[in-house]
Amino acid sequence: MNLSRLLIAYRQKYDIPSKDLAEKLGISPSTLSRLESGKEVTATNLVSIMNWLIEPCEPIPEKE
Repeated sequence: MNLSRLLIAYRQKYDIPSKDLAEKLGISPSTLSRLESGKEVTATNLVSIMNWLIEPCEPIPEKE
């Protein structure tokens, strides 16, 4: 699974709006949109996303 599919699947699983996920990732909503559509992003934005992926974070509750 590539990164764009992973982020889309994460948003869908936890029903998170793009704006909220972008905030968690430390990137702009437009950058998240570009990434999810398979377009290139800057190395700085990619580092922000990778840091979020490897940091221990609070679990997100399952949808009811």
